Amino acid sequence: MINLGTEKPWYFTNGDNYYIDFCIWILKKDGLQVPPFDSHPLGNGELQNQGMDAISWQNWLIKVVATQDNRLNWSIEDPPQRSISEYLTSLERMASISDRDINTSEIKSSLEKTLAWQQEQYQMAVTQLGDTYKYAEPPEVWTGEAKVGKELKKLWQEYSTLREDRELIFVDTPLNIYDRLKPYKMRLATLQIYQVNYPQPVEYIIAPAAAILSVNSRDMEKFGQRVLKVARELAEIR
Repeated sequence: MINLGTEKPWYFTNGDNYYIDFCIWILKKDGLQVPPFDSHPLGNGELQNQGMDAISWQNWLIKVVATQDNRLNWSIEDPPQRSISEYLTSLERMASISDRDINTSEIKSSLEKTLAWQQEQYQMAVTQLGDTYKYAEPPEVWTGEAKVGKELKKLWQEYSTLREDRELIFVDTPLNIYDRLKPYKMRLATLQIYQVNYPQPVEYIIAPAAAILSVNSRDMEKFGQRVLKVARELAEIR
């Protein structure tokens, strides 16, 4: 959600993501332990035997997260002035019907700032993505050992089938989360939370503004506290 009507817009999103959850599932299936994801039991070790290690897995995870950045959908195709003009025309039409006055100059100024910020955030996400294809599936962005990449393609099919038969626990944030995040808004233009399935509570931040949180209960208040924790940690990095 983008918070408009301010000098500096703010974007926050929270939801489950099966692309990122697949990366965590791989750890659990193989048994590779990468702190803080180090509470799962030993697995079959097949991917480790083929060359997957903590560093290659982390590099892969970062690339997968980059493909899931919601800001990649923020590109403004039409010229901004055209979009603003069409929006204002629509507002004026509705205002005349309801016999209400609107301050178009104030709205225009706010929209211009928001669109400029939106385009800036889009460019940042594109830069972070690099030469990776935006719509790539997780196995496609693996850059480590080729044998691991081939195995990931097979496991992606297995995971996709299993995913249809199980439900990720999703927990929403408290209604006042936006107010509680205010101390960090000046240092974080966006905050994107990705929920995954893991046996223990884990928070894994990916600068500049993303975090992976495992979900083990639907307690909104406890989850909200964890969101604030990663927001604070990300703000301290910048």
